[in-house]
Amino acid sequence: MRTNFVVALLAGVAACSAPKTPTVSVDDMLADPVLMQSVLDRCAASPGRAGADIECGNARLAVEKQGAAEDAKKAANKQAEFERMRAARRAEDDRKQQEAEAKKKPFDPYSTPVNPETAPPKP
Repeated sequence: MRTNFVVALLAGVAACSAPKTPTVSVDDMLADPVLMQSVLDRCAASPGRAGADIECGNARLAVEKQGAAEDAKKAANKQAEFERMRAARRAEDDRKQQEAEAKKKPFDPYSTPVNPETAPPKP
């Protein structure tokens, strides 16, 4: 009888306790930066509990993912800028080479001496 009372009391206490709120996932925090910042602020306010809190860990992971995404974006932009600069440099070099070739006299096999060392002196 006494055991039944204890079990009923524990069941009643468990039923009356506040339901746990679901933890916020990393993707939810990435989608909502305000939520991520509020979780980070809460974790910074209580550093002793932050190590065991799942949301604090998720917030740190979200920050790392966000940083990695920004780094990848910067690297892609840097590579695109490098490719644009390389294409511009090649175009400039090609233009200079074409100008230099246009300034050269074309080779004329009929007026060029056979042996340039024995060519007659020019008047």
